[in-house]
Amino acid sequence: MKTKIIIIVTVAILACGTAVLAVLNRQISEPAETNSFIITAGGQSYEVTRGLMEEIGLISVEVKKSTSKSPSAPISLEGVPLREVLDRLEIDVRGTERCLSRASDNYSTVIGAGEALDPENAFIAAAQNGEPLKPLINGGDGPFMLVLRKDPFANRWCRGLIELIFD
Repeated sequence: MKTKIIIIVTVAILACGTAVLAVLNRQISEPAETNSFIITAGGQSYEVTRGLMEEIGLISVEVKKSTSKSPSAPISLEGVPLREVLDRLEIDVRGTERCLSRASDNYSTVIGAGEALDPENAFIAAAQNGEPLKPLINGGDGPFMLVLRKDPFANRWCRGLIELIFD
């Protein structure tokens, strides 16, 4: 009987210890949300901040955030076309074939360079309905989101954008 109690207590302590370590590991491995994202092209990296986007001039666009499983009503996003960011920072992406987008939750997607350079398509959103996008970690889509306005579904959008890599 005494041995059974010792085994049960030992298993309970191990289970609690494992749970605590799992929580700590998850917190350590979660990427930090930042107020900027990086564009890498031609071996150089450039930081893009909301302030830079405001200098360029935020515009409002209406898009549908639909997925193949859930159609959506139009939403209003504020941001800038990706092409305008590239032009402002004088980032040369000529000769590149694709643009990889990476999110803070490690989601990534690839689009063609032509799609990324189309000012009527690739759009960097920083706000929705006048409010800054909440970080992914807080249940939002931001603080930045790559939106492909010409896509019928939002599957290739990149919520929680932290990096764009042209190669």
